[in-house]
Amino acid sequence: MFNFVTKRPTEERLGQIELGYEGRSIGTIHTDLGGRVGRNRMFGYRTNLLLADGEGYVDSSQLRRQLAAGAGDVRLTNNTVVEGNFSYYNLFQHGYPGWFAYAPTTTPLSTSGSKSILIPLDAPDPTRRGYGQSFSGVDLTSQIGELRMKHDFNSNWHLVVGVLNQVSDRNINTAVNQLLDNNGNYKSYLANSFSSLAPRFHVVSDLAYLTGSVRTGTIHHDLVFGSTGYRFASYSPTTSPAKTALCTENTPQGICQANIADPLVFVAPPGGVFSYTKTSPSTGIYGSSIIRQQGFSFGDTIALSPRWLVRAAVSQDWTWTDSYTDSAATNFQRRSIPGGYVNMGASPSASAMYKPRANMTVYATFANSIQAPDVAAANSGNLIIVNASQALPPYRSKQVEIGYKLSVRRINFSTALFRVERPFANFVVGVVNPVCGAQSGTSNCQEFKITGRQLNYGVETMLSGRIFPSLMITGGLSVLSPKLTGTGIAATNNKNFVGMPYYKSNILAEYRLPVILGAFLNFDWQHVGRRAIDDINSAYTPQYNLFDFGVRYTTKIMGKVSTWRITANNATNVHYWSTLGPGSITGQSTGSYLAHLGEPRLVTASLRFDF
Repeated sequence: MFNFVTKRPTEERLGQIELGYEGRSIGTIHTDLGGRVGRNRMFGYRTNLLLADGEGYVDSSQLRRQLAAGAGDVRLTNNTVVEGNFSYYNLFQHGYPGWFAYAPTTTPLSTSGSKSILIPLDAPDPTRRGYGQSFSGVDLTSQIGELRMKHDFNSNWHLVVGVLNQVSDRNINTAVNQLLDNNGNYKSYLANSFSSLAPRFHVVSDLAYLTGSVRTGTIHHDLVFGSTGYRFASYSPTTSPAKTALCTENTPQGICQANIADPLVFVAPPGGVFSYTKTSPSTGIYGSSIIRQQGFSFGDTIALSPRWLVRAAVSQDWTWTDSYTDSAATNFQRRSIPGGYVNMGASPSASAMYKPRANMTVYATFANSIQAPDVAAANSGNLIIVNASQALPPYRSKQVEIGYKLSVRRINFSTALFRVERPFANFVVGVVNPVCGAQSGTSNCQEFKITGRQLNYGVETMLSGRIFPSLMITGGLSVLSPKLTGTGIAATNNKNFVGMPYYKSNILAEYRLPVILGAFLNFDWQHVGRRAIDDINSAYTPQYNLFDFGVRYTTKIMGKVSTWRITANNATNVHYWSTLGPGSITGQSTGSYLAHLGEPRLVTASLRFDF
């Protein structure tokens, strides 16, 4: 998930150019220009251009990033402004460590015949060549266009209307290292041979909000009326490449199996690396599913007294899902699949806030939200999904939270207790269903369905502010108990969700050196607790600590401000698994889980000039 914030036009002229260097040979150049022009400064502009290219932390790897972003606005009147944004971003990353796929069991290990293949508890060195291949990786492109209008009716009532369009193209040829046993042996495949990887997404979203305040007698109301929605289209390949193991050479003498302790460098498949196109029937794509959601909302924050506030809100949402099938022989003429879903529901929330003092707040919040569902994967080879390419009923999550906030001088403190509940979807193996024909009752007959709930109990605490005039600190601690309940499988019921730590903390500090004007020291410490590797919690990864150090110095060169930075991320060069879990963030899994290696020690340096 990404919090994407567009750089907006600046009131004063802005001109910056930054040169950076990372790792072995990755160079970066970035320019940032902004300001206002025209009569009464009615036109605003902001442009950002970035290019980074070079060899990464693995021999024969390559990282290339390209960004072109522009933002503009026009002040039509003193009360009306129209804003536009566009960005193009491309990430090309080859030769970096691939994904490690493993197959945990959902039955007790003591059961006769049960088999569980897990990743090693201690992560290997990500800089070793062979965990990824120089011809494998990702080539991702995202284009985002946005148009927004803001109007102030007066100092009290405001309107915002906007629309956004995003197209994301993904050529994912990352090496997937499928573990064969618990001794570290594996075979490597290219990720695009796994049918669950969509090569394109297309999202169109809209929003409209009217905000203002009124009084009813002695009671003050802050009101919001809104509408938000989106159309999310997923594309699938008409023909997926064959799942073929990579080898040291494309001959019978080639070695096609490696070990984590002794990775091998493989060669590209005989036919080269598969790449999706948009026109060829053999390598093309088609729109396989569309999820739509549209909702209307109303919220009212009521100031009952200087100490008591109550907020109530509700949204009415509609969701639609449509699924389609296609093949190379149909010349991209899509055929609708029965099982599309239409549903509607209300999502209420309420909060009560009490202020014992002006700098303190105690609150309690409840929320019940509807969410568009996932769509079952398409059939692949001998694997038959009973409800292939069909959508599940919409998800509904519930959250209860109580918290406390305190502000003392230059320090802010907050803490909260919460409970979050949401459905969990998974593939049920061995389904008996006539749709599967002869495969009915076997592991090749599966059904995608909601199999239980993910129930999270947790505590969050955060402290930020200036402890001393020269020392600023921001820190947080999360303690979480993420459980799966109602799974229908005794060995996995009430067990921890894979990949989520019991506790995680982060402390960021910046210290201003008293003897050197404009010099700062930066320090960041992240601690991650142990995490379950499989659904039955038979093993956990060890906890780890990451330390980042940096120096920043700002001075003037020829009268212009310049900023120098040097950082060392993961300074102690800890080897760790950064991510563990199912192939989907919503819990979808076909029996193989994925693990990703964290980055090693990386030293970066940059120089930014203002002009």
